[in-house]
Amino acid sequence: MESFIEHLAQIINHQPVEGNELCIVLPNRRAGLFLKRNLVPQNGKPRWVPSIMSVEDFVFSVSRLKEPDNVTLLANLYKAHCNISEKVVSFDNFLSWGTEILRDFEETDQYMVDPDNLFHYIRDVKEIDVWKPGEEQTEFEKNYIAFYESLADHYTALKEILLHNNQAYQGLAGRQIAEQPQLFLDELPWKKIIFAGFNALTPVQLVMIKYLIKAGKGEIIWDADEYYLSDDNQEAGLFLRQYKQDKELGPFVTVTNNFSGNGKNLYTCGIPGKVGQARIAGCILNEIPPESYQNTAIVLADESLLLPVLNSLPEGIHKFNVTMGFPLTQAPLYSLIDCIFQLHVNALNGTSEYPSFYHQDVVSILQNNYLYRIIDHKTANDLINKIRKNNYSYINFKEMLSLKSEAELQPVRSIFSGIKSTIGILTLLVEIIEKLKDTSGGVERAMEENESGLAKRVERAKAVNESGLVKRVENTNEVNEPGLV
Repeated sequence: MESFIEHLAQIINHQPVEGNELCIVLPNRRAGLFLKRNLVPQNGKPRWVPSIMSVEDFVFSVSRLKEPDNVTLLANLYKAHCNISEKVVSFDNFLSWGTEILRDFEETDQYMVDPDNLFHYIRDVKEIDVWKPGEEQTEFEKNYIAFYESLADHYTALKEILLHNNQAYQGLAGRQIAEQPQLFLDELPWKKIIFAGFNALTPVQLVMIKYLIKAGKGEIIWDADEYYLSDDNQEAGLFLRQYKQDKELGPFVTVTNNFSGNGKNLYTCGIPGKVGQARIAGCILNEIPPESYQNTAIVLADESLLLPVLNSLPEGIHKFNVTMGFPLTQAPLYSLIDCIFQLHVNALNGTSEYPSFYHQDVVSILQNNYLYRIIDHKTANDLINKIRKNNYSYINFKEMLSLKSEAELQPVRSIFSGIKSTIGILTLLVEIIEKLKDTSGGVERAMEENESGLAKRVERAKAVNESGLVKRVENTNEVNEPGLV
């Protein structure tokens, strides 16, 4: 059975235009990785590989706008909030709803909805919700309505800030193109753009695709199967059936019949517990021929199964793709990072050079397995025993030096030093991860990824600090010590 990616590769290989004049737009970057592997030149002759990108990358490439990271977006939204609001909330409180607002703004632009009409309508609905005939609105209700009243102003202010900096989130960048397609789509570096593998398109994407098809530059190739396309009761084919009737999208081709046309072997096995399920998955993989591994997928119910499954893979499997997210809270390194945060949150005089730490927090860190890569196991255990023997309730680093030598405790000196700012705690985490990498030859590849991400967060936090937002937050007197945002 030929996969959609393999079929798409054949279509690309038979395109009359040169590869450098062709652009392939896919729903995500992962699909592009597998497409490149299937683009084997015909007749052994080399040819230019076309530009292959996700729809998100295509939008930013065409709009010539840069995509800021989430931290920068939140900082810019808070800046907009400070500029337009009479009652400025602390950055700490702002974070609880700022992310949700950004998500709403993204959908507003993706669906090309008029923001003023939308947010004023929502305001009216909320006002009806709190309306009580014959009663005055309470102060809380007034603030509640005022919040929804301000959403349209927040949207406009954020849009102005982002465009002034030549930035945009994906929805805003796409909307800029959709509202002025002739400005962005008439002079592209490619003669032909193929959109492939899409199912549910947003109005912004539809406008772009239809404009390019009408101009003779675009083509769309659907990944559709008769099983859910021909059956009106199949929800998976809802949007595809609509697009099939839309003549502006061109002929509806590449419909397969793999779901109902081929026999399926289904095997169910009831296993209690997540570890047991992971183990049985490894046993099933042992029964599959190695040459079939590349056509094998393991679908997990939740992220907590990832590590047990990885530990249950047969020894013969050396290469595999993990395409799901994995939260830091489930990583072994998280326990150490969490202990460090607790240590400094509960510290007395936390911003001084040698703050006093709660003894149980100190013990939790000294018992962490990851710390034994930095400090000698025997040294850590001796220090724990002496802290307990001397009945310390709180202890600082100077007092630790009276129990063990400075040379023995020097590797953890920075952990038990004062933290004065957000930058300080992030810098400390980067330093610890660097030490773990140096002492263990890598401490798994995840260490390197965490270090890189934390280093970026340090730079972002510095940028936020330099913009004056941190000072504005502190001036509200609503940020808890030691000022971590």
